Amino acid sequence: EVNKVLKFEVATNLLLGEVETDIPALLDHHPTDDVLYVSRFMDNFALNSIFAANSQTMQPFNGPNITNGIINLLPSLTVPHALAVSRNGKYIYTSSLSEDFFVVINPQTATVAPNGYSEEFKVVKGRWEGGGGSLSCRTGAGA
Repeated sequence: EVNKVLKFEVATNLLLGEVETDIPALLDHHPTDDVLYVSRFMDNFALNSIFAANSQTMQPFNGPNITNGIINLLPSLTVPHALAVSRNGKYIYTSSLSEDFFVVINPQTATVAPNGYSEEFKVVKGRWEGGGGSLSCRTGAGA
């Protein structure tokens, strides 16, 4: 089944838990909190959200502006596919698989940063680099 994220014990490959979400793609874990963030795959262009799960219980995360694990993004951002959480956990970065667009999300409030990006992010030869990794837009265009 394609709509599941599975958690395994590394040493034994024992299945420890699973959570369902629409069309999961890339994963990144918060550096200090028990939250796993999941981006989307390209099958459903109507999705403009990412998913958050409690990584201990493998249940949908609920918090400010997050219900049943859903973190809604800007309506104009379709197929949020690339995903990275900053090393300090202050930001979640995602970019669209279908267009040159990226956003920065505050995980404490599950809201898009006011200017759409953070001071930690910079353009380097068509790539947005920051925090714990990098995201690429198709042509390097962005915020």
